[in-house]
Amino acid sequence: MSSSIRENIPLAPMTTLGIGGSAKYFVEAKTVDDVVHALQFAGEKTLPVHVMGRGSNVLVSDDGFKGLVILNRISGIRHVQEGDRAIIVAGAGEDWQRLVDFAVENGLAGVETLSGIPGSVGGAPIQNIGAYGQEVSHVIKQVVVYDTEKGGVIGLGRAECDFGYRKSLFNTKYPGRYIVLEVVFELKKDGEPALIYQDLKLHFDGKSKPSLKDVHLAVLEIRAKKGMVIHPEYESFKSAGSFFKNKVVSAEEFAKIKSIVGTEDNPAKGWFWPQPDGSVKVSAAKLIELSGFHKGFKDGAAGISPKHALSLINLGGAKAVDIVRLAGKIINGVEEKFGVRIEPEVLFVGFDRNPLQ
Repeated sequence: MSSSIRENIPLAPMTTLGIGGSAKYFVEAKTVDDVVHALQFAGEKTLPVHVMGRGSNVLVSDDGFKGLVILNRISGIRHVQEGDRAIIVAGAGEDWQRLVDFAVENGLAGVETLSGIPGSVGGAPIQNIGAYGQEVSHVIKQVVVYDTEKGGVIGLGRAECDFGYRKSLFNTKYPGRYIVLEVVFELKKDGEPALIYQDLKLHFDGKSKPSLKDVHLAVLEIRAKKGMVIHPEYESFKSAGSFFKNKVVSAEEFAKIKSIVGTEDNPAKGWFWPQPDGSVKVSAAKLIELSGFHKGFKDGAAGISPKHALSLINLGGAKAVDIVRLAGKIINGVEEKFGVRIEPEVLFVGFDRNPLQ
């Protein structure tokens, strides 16, 4: 066995939820060669493989992972100027916030409202992360991956990645097939910051025109107030970030939801967003709270963040089974109340199947 591959390594300390068992085998990959050698090892032993970034957006089974976990630590950020455009190439193991900071410091627009999202650069295209009017798919030019089926490194363009709301071909059509090595971004030099969402518009109401850095810092402040920034400078909780996706519904479904919301609350602005195709994206947090699961709700060692209803938290000593139980109660409660089923955003690692299906 390669000396770099270790056995029975606890995964809980590597996740933002602080939950989960051990990896049967574990390796830290800093280069493409490290990834290839790890895959060769897994192939020889016919082991399943899971690639981990910064440990956010995942729930690891209490039984751990009975295969090889590759901790992606391929690093590096470089950029080239092309007129008013800048091409940034970042290693998949880089911290996402470091990439955002780099872009803002260099006056490059396109990711400034994606500040404070926990995770790695490599995880960004997989989930097609988004917040406050921006999605990472809007600025991705290419994703460089290792194809585990055919063997070898290839580049997938934006269209080939088949991006959608919190999804891509990496987590839908071909989960596990591609290992992200680098991501190539195309940003705009000295571009205007995005001011689309109501929270941001209100933040700058009556103030002078904000810069990229102003918007970047405002997003961090807004997210911090919701307990969604995992950083020593901000109060945060042991969570996976947003546990649930916002729900995209048909016009007919939305009419029903709106009628129910209207009987129980004065709808605040910003809980639904009409889409170009006629569908409507609805705040899952709104549905959750109106289904009886308020901020600060507790269910044993698991709970809902006191700052944001989308965030399930480890109150101390929680197991994966506790989080799954609470999530199941929430999903069933929302479906009973509104007739729609919200979906988890987190990735389940080490489970035989999705425990919430």
